[in-house]
Amino acid sequence: MCRGSTSMTKTIEKISKLVNDFYSLGYEKDLTKLVDIYKDIVMARNELSVESGFKDYFDMQLNRIHKVPTEEFKKYTENRTAFSKTYNPKLVNFTLPTHFLEKLNKLDISIPDGVFQLFNDYPEITNTKDRINIKIENKQASFKFLPEQDAYNISIPQTNHNQYIAMLIHELSHVVCQEKTNHQISTLYESEKGALEIELKITKKLSGHFQLANIQEYITCLIRTEFEQLIFQNPNQNIGQVYLQCVEKYLGKPNNNLEFEYLKDNKIIMKPLTDLSTAVTLVSLTT
Repeated sequence: MCRGSTSMTKTIEKISKLVNDFYSLGYEKDLTKLVDIYKDIVMARNELSVESGFKDYFDMQLNRIHKVPTEEFKKYTENRTAFSKTYNPKLVNFTLPTHFLEKLNKLDISIPDGVFQLFNDYPEITNTKDRINIKIENKQASFKFLPEQDAYNISIPQTNHNQYIAMLIHELSHVVCQEKTNHQISTLYESEKGALEIELKITKKLSGHFQLANIQEYITCLIRTEFEQLIFQNPNQNIGQVYLQCVEKYLGKPNNNLEFEYLKDNKIIMKPLTDLSTAVTLVSLTT
């Protein structure tokens, strides 16, 4: 094994140990220690990225994993503040998570047939709906193409009626993109951009209020992404204060106890920058 591979293996092992230490400690036992471990995780992921030829972990996610085009990312950084001013619900003394779709009147749309009907202008759904298997499972909505069956599995978590409809619209929008391109979508960014373009059109047909609430459901993605970019690019900050600033930018004035809320977010700990493509795309399509 070459020296570079050995070094990366050791760094991966370090990250794994730190994550295990983090979850072994538990949120309520020692917040100061958890913050220190989180910072060590960030620095270890940066170390791994430098060993792979990138400036930091954010740079690696942006250019290797998500493959966000330079101009699209530039537009995102220039317009995310405008997005926050437009879509910030200006909440006061709130806690997380926040939800918006469940506050609307329950849509008179059946699941799944009524949602399928929303895609009547998309033959990709009309022609495949008999090969789409929808299940309520997992904690996160997802879709998967099964090439051997020429079919799709869609998973939706247990949630309220309006949120279920919105999540199903998003996953069916992915199906449309896959069918349109004959499964030739090559990047995470292309996948999310294509799905969100369709999703915004479908939700607008339902109502302006529904589309607005649906966009606001994505605000957590914007918070995570901006927070993680700032922290990976400079871990030597007051991490809790950076998190509070991001939350306030996009949602309003939070309860001050939210300073350490990021430590409860499994995406931030286990799958950092998962929402990068979603955040960039949403800003690009709405500003």
